[in-house]
Amino acid sequence: MAITADFEASVAEAAYIANISARDVNRVVDEDIIPRDLFAIKEGRKFQALACALASFYFKEEDQLTKTARQRVIFSFTDRCKNFENYAKYLSLSVPIRNIEWEVDLKTFKVELGEYASQVKQRMQLLAEAESMVSSNQEVLAGEPVFNGTRVPVRTIAAWLEAEIPSEKIKESYPSVTDTMLRLAPIYVETNPRRGRPSKFGEINPAWKLKSSSTVKLKKS
Repeated sequence: MAITADFEASVAEAAYIANISARDVNRVVDEDIIPRDLFAIKEGRKFQALACALASFYFKEEDQLTKTARQRVIFSFTDRCKNFENYAKYLSLSVPIRNIEWEVDLKTFKVELGEYASQVKQRMQLLAEAESMVSSNQEVLAGEPVFNGTRVPVRTIAAWLEAEIPSEKIKESYPSVTDTMLRLAPIYVETNPRRGRPSKFGEINPAWKLKSSSTVKLKKS
């Protein structure tokens, strides 16, 4: 996936990029927190990168600024953006953050949005890296996402990391796994949630063997 000027994030991607919950990403739309121009409704909700930066600001500053103040900042900034061809250029990876005026001066107070823009841009880059090293082909593990050039399931690696299995143990099971893969696997899984039925044990952990599936009944006291 390339992060270009026409990049649009899904709800899961926007949640990761903005470092907020998926619930808060949806609130951005449902509660009219950002201008309509910054998102689209097509095969699900899609968000421009700038929407992610503004959403991050809105929720990260809720203890410091009132809802009204935060929305004033957002709409003041986006009104200024309308002098440009489109909003997307503000967080395209090809445009340096320093080339853009991120300060919003509302007379009674000033807000610097550059910090949020910078963090969003860094997470967009990580997302792009994660996407670029994963592929899916029906001829390889029935289409399960794997790291390029391998048969290593990305979701398995992420699940093991979540279970706090040491990286050394993971590499023993999958010698082709690198530190970069370990770093990016959770990002890919977070932004590409599985759809459909829950996976069976062997599908999530194909290198493990289930020794017993018997049910133990507890005695009543």
